[in-house]
Amino acid sequence: MFFTEVRMAANPPGAAPLDQDQIWQGLAQKALDAVPYVEAITECRIIDRKSENLFDREVTIGGHRYVERVWLEAPSRVVFARLEGPVLGTITNEIVKDGDELTLAFEFALTVRPGHKIAVTEQELSSQMAAAYRTAAESTLAAVRASLATGGARPAGSSLPAAAEPSRDKAVDAPPWLVEFYKKVDALDAEGVVAGFAPDGSMRFGSNDPMIGQEALRAGVGWIFSNYRRMAHDFVNVWDCGDTVVLEATVSYEFLDGRVVPIPALTTIERRGDVIVDLRVFTDPTPLQ
Repeated sequence: MFFTEVRMAANPPGAAPLDQDQIWQGLAQKALDAVPYVEAITECRIIDRKSENLFDREVTIGGHRYVERVWLEAPSRVVFARLEGPVLGTITNEIVKDGDELTLAFEFALTVRPGHKIAVTEQELSSQMAAAYRTAAESTLAAVRASLATGGARPAGSSLPAAAEPSRDKAVDAPPWLVEFYKKVDALDAEGVVAGFAPDGSMRFGSNDPMIGQEALRAGVGWIFSNYRRMAHDFVNVWDCGDTVVLEATVSYEFLDGRVVPIPALTTIERRGDVIVDLRVFTDPTPLQ
């Protein structure tokens, strides 16, 4: 797994100033059709629109097909969760306001799909993506400025209303089963956690090998829990999309010696009926080492 962050001033010296709403419209348009903005993306189309601010898109990058679930969180953030493709994980595009200054922040938490090999190292891929997104950000801002210069209110072709409301899926109102599941996690109840999985269910933490099947889950979860006195998941965002749920949380780990280490994590959970078939945790475990 690799983590990358790119930050750049939205209004560098000499550039026509943009306000947050104008920049937001550019980010939203890039989410709808990335081809004009990201050179590496040669195809981009929406394949399932769940609401005005939540949809799945299919993109082609370097000849590889990806499916990404996209949340538009007006007026400041776009979240992409890669559901299919050689490289999985999450990408966020965010407008950060510090006084009168606006910054574009792009963050990646990605990992190569198990069993898939890529032609470059993860470090090289991280550098390539950082460069590509810096170029994409510059192209997006340039498109917004060009549209304004010709009298447009936002980038041409945008199908979003001028002031899209944030998705109501972005809420800390978690489905009851998710709350109950994480009560068992935080209680370090390994049997209770394993019982929430299908017989062929799998879990993957960071870049470790996946644990597949209840016996592997029982051994792996038991070993993880043996390192801590307790855990606490503070839900930050929950996106409930039926059989797939994405959870953003701050997880506090209390070690056996009393140390408490909080780290951010993003988890994707896929269910079949009432049981979990796949759970993937994207986080940087370095502070826990």
